[in-house]
Amino acid sequence: MKRVEQDKNSELRTIKRAPLIDLTLEELNSSIIIDGGTESLLERLEVNKVIANQGEYLDSNNLFPVTNELIYNYDFGDNWIIKITKYSDCEDLLGQNIVAEYELEEAKRIVLDKHKPVCINREGLSVLDDVGGLSGFADLLGLIYEGEDMEESSNALAWAKSLGWSSKKVSIKRMI
Repeated sequence: MKRVEQDKNSELRTIKRAPLIDLTLEELNSSIIIDGGTESLLERLEVNKVIANQGEYLDSNNLFPVTNELIYNYDFGDNWIIKITKYSDCEDLLGQNIVAEYELEEAKRIVLDKHKPVCINREGLSVLDDVGGLSGFADLLGLIYEGEDMEESSNALAWAKSLGWSSKKVSIKRMI
């Protein structure tokens, strides 16, 4: 396509034939013309087409679902690595009192109204921007909880809270 755009006398030529699943994003982007580009293509796929339930077998003969987990590198400077998985239902979360019925109702409302997936549970701590990654976060927690200078500890806690950090359970509305 780039050659034809530069030289109107050029003919389109097939460089590679492959199933979509075997193409790199660059190859896909340069070979398929979609309004708005292919960058938003994955955002238009249904969650069930992208990620399988935990423990669900991925059949190599089927294109979908693509994977059992997504790895999300959040804030490349701090390099937070977040693993996203999906469950078929949330009965175990309800049974263990990890989530409440009202949280599920709110999540359902968001899914139905906004057509977006919702995170209803997370393991581990919430990430914090501009803290210096995991080691910087560990230093910050040490300062907040074990710092000998009370004013410095208080200032660090106030700064972390100003960025939305809390050691308590994070609302599903604030999840990535």
